[in-house]
Amino acid sequence: MLLSLGVTFVIILGVLIGLLYLSACIPREAFRENLLESAYYLEENEDEFYHIKENNRRTIIDNYADTIVYNIMYSIDPEYRMESLIISPFYSDNANPEYQMISILRERIEDEKEIDTVYDRYWHGMQMVLRPLFVVFDIVQIRVLMIGLLTVLLLILIYKLWKREEKALAVSMIVAAVLIAYPMVGMCIEYVPPFFIMLVVSLLCLRCYKEKKIVIHLLLISGMCCGFFDTLTTETVAVIIPLAMVFCLRHKENELDNFWKELGFVILSGIVWGIGYLGIFVSKWIISSITLGQNRFTQAFTMMAYRQGADVAVDSGSGLSQPLEALARNIRLLLGFPLDMEYRTVLMMAAIAAGVLACFVYLYRKTGKECALPAILILLALVPIARILILNSHSYQHSFFTYRALFGSICCIITAVCKVIDPKLLMKRK
Repeated sequence: MLLSLGVTFVIILGVLIGLLYLSACIPREAFRENLLESAYYLEENEDEFYHIKENNRRTIIDNYADTIVYNIMYSIDPEYRMESLIISPFYSDNANPEYQMISILRERIEDEKEIDTVYDRYWHGMQMVLRPLFVVFDIVQIRVLMIGLLTVLLLILIYKLWKREEKALAVSMIVAAVLIAYPMVGMCIEYVPPFFIMLVVSLLCLRCYKEKKIVIHLLLISGMCCGFFDTLTTETVAVIIPLAMVFCLRHKENELDNFWKELGFVILSGIVWGIGYLGIFVSKWIISSITLGQNRFTQAFTMMAYRQGADVAVDSGSGLSQPLEALARNIRLLLGFPLDMEYRTVLMMAAIAAGVLACFVYLYRKTGKECALPAILILLALVPIARILILNSHSYQHSFFTYRALFGSICCIITAVCKVIDPKLLMKRK
């Protein structure tokens, strides 16, 4: 299987780079008008971190990140197309750091300002999608399209799970979608990729969940696509939800082994997904280092340390309190708590709720043969939490979108509880 995974990696990498290159063949003149109109709209109606609902961080649109992608998209040099795609150049007006990126984008297009910055840590793969879309649509229309596609795909997945009698997982997705303000995902290009990948891979896994090798290959592709399209937002949903669904469907058909054997498959799946995710970044840094004649790994590792909080302290302080405050900040947004609520209070409330839930499960649990599924689902639910704790600086500063990674945790926890509860016992004790 190692050989087939390696071949798959090379093929998918080639396909992704090829499609990115083909999209870059679309002349900027073809989408200049729509992109400029979008810049005018953003400058007049929004700001870099625009709150749709005032003082509600759950409704922030990250125009700062989005406009950088638009800027890069417009700055691809048609004479040195491949090199431009690798180094991701854009105009940032380094001489005037007070400028907002929205205004900078408008100046880049309107005045044809010269590029002065490269942003080569990421592939910025969403260019592949955005260039053809901006030929036809402006930013408002693209947002409507994204919301529509994300909603339709989620409803299709929920419907298919319901038909297969996986009602707990289906309902959990509805609950989780409400908690993360799901329509907001489509309002910001930065938020879109992990959820699209999650939905597409999940729908594919519905057809092949019995074939472990195929599932493993799909997770490799999922990791690669996250690394190619995403910029470190909610990438864990693209592995947690497909895996949870595969285990639920196999459990439905009595095909689960004991916990320890299935744990091996969970670990293997995580490793393969991680290889796909990290591998796509490493390939970019290698190609970028060769193209620029500089060691781009140093910059990448410096930023990794920054994301982990090694070089920056969040408002809560440092040491143990820093990752805990990052986790509390994400929980606040998920549950709608006041953002100024003390982090110890948030975590204490979460711990009490977990304890009450554990007591409820113990009282109304099914008896008889042990089932591996609930334990596996709880294990999967911990992955986004671990991600927040590890990348605590990033998760604190960007909690307005990283909290949506808890979509996977909510789905897994609700489904695990439903799977372990005995409905007859619940009705009897009532």
